[in-house]
Amino acid sequence: PQRLRRLLQGQQRVLLALALEPPPELLLRADGNPLFLEELAGAFGSEGAAIPTTLQALIGARLDALTRTVKRVAQHAAVCGTVFWPGAVGVLTESDDVEASLEELEQRELVHEQEPSTVAGESEWSFKHALIRDVAYGRLSKALRARLHERFARWVAELGAGDSLVEIRAWHLEQAC
Repeated sequence: PQRLRRLLQGQQRVLLALALEPPPELLLRADGNPLFLEELAGAFGSEGAAIPTTLQALIGARLDALTRTVKRVAQHAAVCGTVFWPGAVGVLTESDDVEASLEELEQRELVHEQEPSTVAGESEWSFKHALIRDVAYGRLSKALRARLHERFARWVAELGAGDSLVEIRAWHLEQAC
């Protein structure tokens, strides 16, 4: 129900923008991509803001507008993948309090909490779209990404899930090389 409500809210914003007859350039620039149209509609409402010409640039601008702490949480969560857990993000950011940042990211419609969690004792979150995750991830240096992948692999190993998460751990260890 909460996930559906968030989806409808995002769609309402796009529908409202369309109902208000946005400039044709917005529709042309989105080129039929609903995520791009939604992002463009949101950016179009920002007074005086230059609207980036690509979806990646638009998402990057949204990430850059975040506070340093919240942006760091988004970027470090992206190392986990499209799906992530506060405990893992806390280990990666070396912070015990990532919940407030996750809530802000949710309010800004970049991530959302989902149920059920695949990790016992952890809430599970995911990026609204894989492209949002990719842009956040791409804004980290390769050296930092490697260190964070190694740290995440250690977190997965400490879960004590046996062989059930061995492929995930192996993939992150490979990315750390």
